[in-house]
Formats: sequence, structure tokens, C-alpha cells
Amino acid sequence: MTRTRSLSILGLAHLSLSSLLLAQIPITSGNLVVLRIGDGVAALSSAAQPTFLDEYTATGALVQSIAVPTAASGINLACTNNGTATSEGSLNLSPDGQWFTWGGYSAAPGTAAINGTASATYPRVVGRLSSATGQVDTSTSMNNAFSAGNIRSVATDNGVQFWCVGSNSGVQLATYATGTASVLTTSAPTNIRTIGIANGNLYCTSASSVYQGLSQIGSGLPTQATSITLLAGFPSAVGPSNYDFFFADPNTVYIADDRATTAGGGIQKWTQTGGTWTLAYTLAPTASSCRYLSGSVSNGVTTLYATSTTASANSIITVTDAGAGSPFVTLATALSNTVLRGIRVAGSHGAVSYSGTGSPTTAGIPTISPVGNPVIGNTTFGVRGGNMQPFSISFLVIGLGNVLPFGIPVPGAPSTFFVYVNPVASTNLLLSDQTGSAVLPFRLPNNPAYVGVTLATQIVALDPALPDALPLGSSVGMQIVIGQ
Repeated sequence: MTRTRSLSILGLAHLSLSSLLLAQIPITSGNLVVLRIGDGVAALSSAAQPTFLDEYTATGALVQSIAVPTAASGINLACTNNGTATSEGSLNLSPDGQWFTWGGYSAAPGTAAINGTASATYPRVVGRLSSATGQVDTSTSMNNAFSAGNIRSVATDNGVQFWCVGSNSGVQLATYATGTASVLTTSAPTNIRTIGIANGNLYCTSASSVYQGLSQIGSGLPTQATSITLLAGFPSAVGPSNYDFFFADPNTVYIADDRATTAGGGIQKWTQTGGTWTLAYTLAPTASSCRYLSGSVSNGVTTLYATSTTASANSIITVTDAGAGSPFVTLATALSNTVLRGIRVAGSHGAVSYSGTGSPTTAGIPTISPVGNPVIGNTTFGVRGGNMQPFSISFLVIGLGNVLPFGIPVPGAPSTFFVYVNPVASTNLLLSDQTGSAVLPFRLPNNPAYVGVTLATQIVALDPALPDALPLGSSVGMQIVIGQ
């Protein structure tokens, strides 16, 4: 029988999270945030247009509109968008639910043919919105990327480093409040449509060369030069027109295809088995296709939200995936002389991702996995360790914050052993059963203040049979984002 003992983790969590109770959250978890281009006065054109972030309820009621700067002020730059470039305006949300991100131009509204300008004259800008404060920050720019081209999509894991893509320049990495970017990819594809983070990895879509679907960028969240690899099973021949994507789980992804629905457009559902992805079916709206997409999963049911491809005064549409043929519902329609582009469901709905490498014991590399979904009110949630020596001592290390991007070596331990959890952490004793498994119950209280909190976890296994001074093996790092 598995036995576990927790050393102060609940006290640590309550002490560290109590301050969140004082925060005011202007973006309500579960609502929709949509990037709108145009103020409804001037007709949309290829000139720079003002940009807004509109918050809607999940039923389509407008809650508020947040204006993005149109002129430099303090550290912030103008951040406008092309009014007719349909590939612009992608919106992302960091895995912890804290940061919305998008791309734009440091140019005043009315600047002609803005995407054709030089980035040295009109730097490309990273827009960042804090869901906790409602504050827009446009202090990050790039004067050396996407010149004479569109900046289309920006992703971040922490609000400090930003992966950016557009119609040229491949993947660029920008750092908060700086004015240049570094190149991460130079080989094909350099013309990329959207980028996003899921399952601890970086993905992108394109319709260039053989990259006609969803691709992975390096491994994990790369900060050094890397390559782009089309996921096995996605098409390599011209035809699809993929844009935004939403992972319902590591083996299920939905992708918006903006072709006419009669030509295969809509929201495609792809599933993975044995490392190969297969198209299950396409959910097709009736009036137009869709280009930008988000979603949520509750009790195993996926609800998708998208913006339609109508050039102006388009709509927010939704569908609950109950199989092929599931009907779409229109939630809201934009005013004339405006267009809705990127869309994201606000707040975190619980997520688990992995990074790093494990270190073997004589029983193999220890494993780590969640027990249930990490959402508030789940009193049966826990963390399971496996592939350890039977009836042996192991430890579950839990720390607040993200899994460390680079492992910390430990003197005396095997050369393959790295710690991926912040050293200021809680250590919990595990005694494995006859199968080499152990579970630490981690009951999540029904307290909204915990939504979006990120925990880094890792299994450290003791194996006296190892020849090292510290005979330790370890799992990969597992990052938990608490949802609702």
C-alpha cells in the first residue's frame, strides 16, 4: 500500500497565495478577450489602425474595451495594426493565464501601407496586457525584424521573453523593454502565421513550402538557434490554410482553417496516436470560415470560440464539440469599420506540462504525472511518482513558480541529475509500494484566489545501488497551472 507524508506544503501554499486575495482582476476568468482593429469611424484600410482589446462574457455580452496606445507615452510606444491584413492580430495567453500578447507597429494611425515599411523606421512592437491589472504595456519593440512585412503573432511564458513570428524573419526572440530581437530560426519556414505555447512546447502554423499544418519549434521553449519540424501526419502539400490552434489535451488539437467551408475550411480536429496526427473531422460554420481560435475544456467537453473570416463587422462564433456536424452559434458581431481578430478565453483552466530530462536509477527513469485535473475544488487531485525501486524512499519537490528552463546540477549526484524546481521549495517524503509507485494527495481548495497559480514539481528517487556519493535519480520537471 502506498504511504505518503507531506511536509508543510499546504502551509507554504496558503502563506504564499494569501496575498492574491487582495488583487483586483479586471479581466474575468472564463470571459473572452478579442483583439479588435478599427475605431468604427475611419474605414479599414492597409494603413495603421487603432487597436483595442474587448472583453466579452462567454455568452457574448460586451464587458469593456481597453485601448492600445496610438502614440508614444513614457516607456510605451504606439502599437497599431494594418486594418485589412487578415493575417495580423493574433492574440495569445501565457500558460499561467497572466499575460495576453500580440504584435503591432510603432506608428500613428493613418501611416500608409504599414506592413510594407522598414522596421528601422517603424519598429515592430510587442503588446502585453496583464490580466491581473488590466494594464497595457507596449515598451518592447524590434527594429531589426519583420522589415517590409507583417508581424503576426507573439507568445510568452512569463511576460518577459517573447517569441514572435510574421511574414518574414522566421522566429524571433524579444526581451521585455528592449528594442531589438535575436533570431531563433533561419531555415524554412520563415513566413509563419501563428505561434503559441502548449504542453511545455512551442508550436507554429504556416502555409509555406512543405509546412502546411502545425509544426513544433525546437524542444521545450527554446532561447537559442533551433529548427522547425512539421508534426507527423500533417500535410506537406499545398492546400490547407491553417491559422490559430487550441490544444484540448496533449493528444487533441483544434486548428482553424480559413478556406471556404466547401473547400475544407472551418475548425479541424486532429488526434495523435503513436506520434502521428490524424484529421478526425472538421467543424464547419454555416456563414463563413474562421481564422482565430480559442477554447476551454470542462468535464471532458470542449467548447471552442472563434472569429469569423468576414472582412469587416465579423462575428464571434462558438461550438461545443459533440462530433462532426456540431452546430455553431453567433455570440456577438462587430460594428462596421471594425474587425475582430485574435481571441482567447481568459484565465487558466488547469494545465500540466513537462520539461527537462530525467536521470535514471537502476529501476529506470522515475516518472511523474498528475492524478486528476488541477482545478480548484478538486479534493482528489494528487501527484503520482512511478518507475522507482519497490518499497524505496523518494521525494516530491514542489515549488511556487515555473519549472526552471535549465536544470541545476548537484555535486555528488550522477552527471545526468538536474533539479528543475526552485531551491526554495517544499520537500515531501514518498514511500513507494511494491510496484515502485507512490501518490501524494494534493487537495485543491475551492478558492478562486488559487486560479492561475503555477507550481513546479519533480520526483527525486533514492537508490543506494547507484555508485555516486549522492545516489539519486529524478523525473523530468512537471509544471502545474491551477485552473477552475
